[in-house]
Amino acid sequence: MSEYTIRDVLEMIRESGGPEGLDLSGKDLRGIDLSRDAIQGELTLVREGASTAQPDWVSLTGGGINLYRANLQATFLDGANLREANLREANLREAFLEGANLERVILLEANLQGAYLGEVNLQEANLREANLREAILLGAKLQGAYVRMANLKGANLVEANLREAILLEANLQEANLAGVTLQGAYLGLANLQEADLRGANLQRAYLRRADLRQADLRWANLGTTADLAAARLDGAKINVQTKWPEDFQVPDTVLMVED
Repeated sequence: MSEYTIRDVLEMIRESGGPEGLDLSGKDLRGIDLSRDAIQGELTLVREGASTAQPDWVSLTGGGINLYRANLQATFLDGANLREANLREANLREAFLEGANLERVILLEANLQGAYLGEVNLQEANLREANLREAILLGAKLQGAYVRMANLKGANLVEANLREAILLEANLQEANLAGVTLQGAYLGLANLQEADLRGANLQRAYLRRADLRQADLRWANLGTTADLAAARLDGAKINVQTKWPEDFQVPDTVLMVED
């Protein structure tokens, strides 16, 4: 369990002159509750003490904990509750977040390169322009997440749920998306070159002008409803029995395979 309590963390933010000076790199915060509810509870106690000043540890965006630009590199946050936290531009490189609750968290431009996020809850999180290069997101829940222009090159998203996630212009080159749910996801202009999409659910996925060159789409479910208008499929591997969207012209450069 965490070597710090919620009040320890809030006091460290105060002593650091705000979250930008907070350094918890390598610390053990496993299972800590830093959710919006917990933060609002602490804020109520402050208000009862007749203080009217807004503490540095409260985010003005959403009212969760303010960890803007905090250094959490290689920090252990497995099972932590960070629901609705502000982690904008935070350094979470190689952090451990297995099973953590990051629902509705702000991770805009955050650095999560090489982070371990297995089974993490990132539903409706804001990951715009976040660096998730080579991050591990096995079985992660990203339903409705905003992942526009994020860098997921080489990331492992096997069995992750990205249903209706917004991945416009995201970089998923060489990412492992085997068995992933992308039903209804927005992937327009996304880079999926050499991505592994075997067995992925792409029903109703918006893939207009996406780059799927050399991607492996064997056993993927396009369900005749995926929007592949102007998508690049040169060298993509696809099963011969694939059901294509209506009126879609299969490029001659697609590699139709038996298995």
